[in-house]
Amino acid sequence: MEKTKNNSPLLIIDGYGFIFRAYHVQPPLTSPTGLHVGAIYGFTSMLIKLINDFKPEHAVIVLDHEGRNFRHNIYKDYKTNRPPVPDDLISQLNLVKIAADALNFRNLSKAGFEADDIIATLATKASSTRREAIIISSDKDLMQLVDGFVKMYDPAKSKYITEEDIIAKFGVPALKVREVQALMGDKSDNIPGVAGIGPKTAAQLINEYGTLDEIIHSLDQIKNPRWQKLLQDNLQNAKISWQLVGLDKNVDIEQDVENFHWVSPKVDQISNFLNEYGFKSLHKRVETLFNLKIESISDPFMIEEGKVIPTLVKIDNSKQLEPLFLEIKKLGMVAVFNRIQDSKHNLILTTGGNLYHVDYKDQLDAHDLFSFSNAKLEDIEIKQQIHSLFSNKAVKKITYNLKSLLQLINSKNENIAFHAFDDLMLMDYVLNDGNKAHGLLDIINIYSGSNPTDNTYYASYFIDCYNRLITKLVENKALHLYDSIDLPLCYILHDMENIGVKIDTQYLKHMSTELATKIQAIEKKIYIFTGKEFNISSPKQLGIILFDEMKLPFGKVTGKSKSYSTNADTLEKLNIEGYEIAQLLLDYRHLCKLKNTYTDTLPEQVDKTTSRIHTTYLQCATTTGRLSSINPNVQNIPIRTEDGNKVRAAFVATPGMKLISADYSQIELRILSHVANIGQLKKAFAENRDIHAQTASQIFDIPIEHMEPDVRRKAKAINFGIIYGISSFGLARQLNITKKEAATYIEKYFKEYPGIQKYMSETIEFAKGNGFVSNLLGRKCFLPNINSKDHTLRSFSERAAINAPMQSLASDIVKIAMILLNKTLSSRNMKTKMILQIHDELIFESPEAEVTSAMAIIKSTMQSAYLLDVGIDTKVSTGNNWQEL
Repeated sequence: MEKTKNNSPLLIIDGYGFIFRAYHVQPPLTSPTGLHVGAIYGFTSMLIKLINDFKPEHAVIVLDHEGRNFRHNIYKDYKTNRPPVPDDLISQLNLVKIAADALNFRNLSKAGFEADDIIATLATKASSTRREAIIISSDKDLMQLVDGFVKMYDPAKSKYITEEDIIAKFGVPALKVREVQALMGDKSDNIPGVAGIGPKTAAQLINEYGTLDEIIHSLDQIKNPRWQKLLQDNLQNAKISWQLVGLDKNVDIEQDVENFHWVSPKVDQISNFLNEYGFKSLHKRVETLFNLKIESISDPFMIEEGKVIPTLVKIDNSKQLEPLFLEIKKLGMVAVFNRIQDSKHNLILTTGGNLYHVDYKDQLDAHDLFSFSNAKLEDIEIKQQIHSLFSNKAVKKITYNLKSLLQLINSKNENIAFHAFDDLMLMDYVLNDGNKAHGLLDIINIYSGSNPTDNTYYASYFIDCYNRLITKLVENKALHLYDSIDLPLCYILHDMENIGVKIDTQYLKHMSTELATKIQAIEKKIYIFTGKEFNISSPKQLGIILFDEMKLPFGKVTGKSKSYSTNADTLEKLNIEGYEIAQLLLDYRHLCKLKNTYTDTLPEQVDKTTSRIHTTYLQCATTTGRLSSINPNVQNIPIRTEDGNKVRAAFVATPGMKLISADYSQIELRILSHVANIGQLKKAFAENRDIHAQTASQIFDIPIEHMEPDVRRKAKAINFGIIYGISSFGLARQLNITKKEAATYIEKYFKEYPGIQKYMSETIEFAKGNGFVSNLLGRKCFLPNINSKDHTLRSFSERAAINAPMQSLASDIVKIAMILLNKTLSSRNMKTKMILQIHDELIFESPEAEVTSAMAIIKSTMQSAYLLDVGIDTKVSTGNNWQEL
């Protein structure tokens, strides 16, 4: 419909729908006066976007009214099962009208009615005058209003909700949505519906009979006896539900569209609002949208009462740093923030007063402050002062992401000594392992109660956060994890990243050509099976071929893509059933991944100067304390297939050097036998017996000397599966046996090792009561979904609870070994260097003359890193490339 001044569309905004969405999407923010404003910030941002997108002439924000409404009179339990609104959201609901006023929006609410009823009334009124109404909401209850003049626009997806979308969701057009909802009910609103009838059945019934009323009058004609009985038993609930889900289109409210005429806000009106609540990041958008200039008040970041906003001092010569060094001398402490903005690095230093800002130009710039060809004398003096500070053991430096600061300062191989640094990121990670990842702003908000909107001032909060984090670490008995493991490891990882590992790029190019040939051969076989050529890498096309054209089993349409799932699980099922094309597809995907992820990509990631790959290790990315790596991910290179293992041959030693591998053997099983106190396993480890053969002998009652390899393989799968809380279904799939057989194996396992089952049940019980599990060193692994009502999430958390204490302790033992080895090799002035960490395995590069002594030191150090009842075994080997190890 063409928009005209006299008949422009009416924009009807579901206000609280916006607010609740913003609350769950936005990080927790506070205003300069300490108010919670995260949801209001998101709400304001959404309104600004709507104004920009729709340029409305008539608009209104509709809000729910506090208290009960007419639906509670119909059904007293209406919405009784909804969780209480969080306190920090309740306080923001009072600010909604202020935000609406600031942007010149009228708002409506009425006692005894919900926002949906007012929206229905306004939309119906507009439609009756042939004016288009656009409801801004994704609320499914409002879909029943959509017709020729009433549209719905989903702001989260930035798209109109079409009749096709409604049919896809409910199985019926908008006109019949109410009828379907009455049958299926709504758990979130405690609308009973007809118990046992879901959305598909409800849609089928309505499509056949038209309305709920027609169904009621045709009960004797319903052929399905189960549906007939369900409807008869729940007739009253269906009638009540029909009343509850219906929208009142005749609410007595102000309906004249001209009363909702919208014009742009005045400059002082919007400026005062944005400044009062600290929404500085919205200034530019508002200025551009309304063609005005917002006058900012003093930088609106949170500061303690009575504290003066610090001055930002731009450092151009070393004399300007003298006041800072005087402050440091008095305090013995300084905050150091490596601020990255527009790919440029800036050091911001402060003791809590003024902020001292040192600019870094782009790292590639020859005049970079820390690459001093043709540098100015002033720059050199600044550099020397900074380096002197960083190496001073008497001054504590508080930073965030220490490893990135190490990389910045030492990127030009200057190897400046760093002493007395503390890292807020690592401190917080030790306290919150497994919980939601915290960025720097989160840390400042959590530990200082502040919410700076400009990262220029972040450093002002570092010392306060540090003091509170230290207290928390002591209270949680976790200071030793940070101080003795995670912090010293940070320096070692930095060195490993800088050293890198040499790559044979010619070998990879040759392997890439070989893989391409194998992939083409498999493609031809697949085309023969299917009888046509198509894009094998397209899940949608593949799904149509497999399940529509070839009529193979296990075809399942996924909810989001509306296409058949062709994931690995589906292909594995087909493979087990003997469909040869499934194995071809699995092989095709495996080879394509090897080629795309490794043989084609690794050569591009080689540093042109060093001819080596320099991966980046992440210390704070996993829930158990395990390290991970990126660019490239060296910890995910496959080894279980012949082609996958070949990739490792590209990781080579420098001429005159050898690679050394040191791998902890079955460390998680050893930890399990220790923590669960399993006598049989302890004895087997102590006597250096084949642990998998021993388990197989006990479970299957077969003498070890007469054991078939396949029986041992099954026992190995059970041993390692138990560590990860494997289910009978998972074991069945892994061993290609029935679920019943797998359940029998697990039952026998627990009968032989009752202590393991006891450990597992007690660990899960502890996790459910406390929300976390701990390893023997006290590292907590939090499990936010351990008590989830969602079975899938809860089951996953239960399995994680079983494994986390073992995996996290194994990870910590490896870290301790790395720290000890770094110290030992360094103290002996050896040239053997640690270059890779792959979970339980460490890779070293060693001069040929040092290999024998280095292997002995590595083995003894790793085996003595932590004392278990069963000891720790380390397999050490050497070779010219990683595949040989």
